[in-house]
Amino acid sequence: MIQLSPATALASAKRIAGRPYRLAQRRLIRTLLEPDFAHNTITHRPLIELGVDAPGRMHYEPSAHTFLRRGLRRRVITPDDVFVDLGCGLGRVLHQAARHRFKRIIGVDISDRLVIQARENLRRSAGGHRCQKVQVACADLATWRVPDDVTYAYIYNAVTDDVFHGMLDQILDSLERRPRRLLLIYANPVMGDRVLATHRFTLVRTSRGLRRDKPGHTVKVFEGR
Repeated sequence: MIQLSPATALASAKRIAGRPYRLAQRRLIRTLLEPDFAHNTITHRPLIELGVDAPGRMHYEPSAHTFLRRGLRRRVITPDDVFVDLGCGLGRVLHQAARHRFKRIIGVDISDRLVIQARENLRRSAGGHRCQKVQVACADLATWRVPDDVTYAYIYNAVTDDVFHGMLDQILDSLERRPRRLLLIYANPVMGDRVLATHRFTLVRTSRGLRRDKPGHTVKVFEGR
């Protein structure tokens, strides 16, 4: 039998004791922030299970309920703003964005299974949306052409390495075609230094939320032109 030190045993006991509280907290947050979202998006799936076998893409994991809210804090959304979720999964962030008055909203994901389910989730929840123009596309972020009217882009550590660079190139190409302000909301920004290395973005805000001990809960907002 493995013997645990007193400190390790105490920490383990605290985690186990706090598990029901954490689950109840997540349910409460979901009820408060997404009362009309029809599908439970709390699930983690390797892409291989979704029929996708491609390097540079992360497994499917839904954004925390507070990520977009923190990224949009103190921002005034106008009817001319266009939002895109780069790696939209089952549509949780699209649903949250649609409760704002964006002109239109776009979700992009490489998994056709996730795209089909996201469209259904959004259809069921459309009654609570202020923006009714929401579309979901099945595409590779490395080559997907970013529309030239996008003013808000969101990503939750969906891609890395060459795929991330390809996605950045698509954003920069769009800014070249139509110069404008574009806010990139990047949750769990593991490649945030690559965004700054383009010299086209500046970091305007960092939010670590309540879980300051969890780097994966950090949200950074970059402004590009």
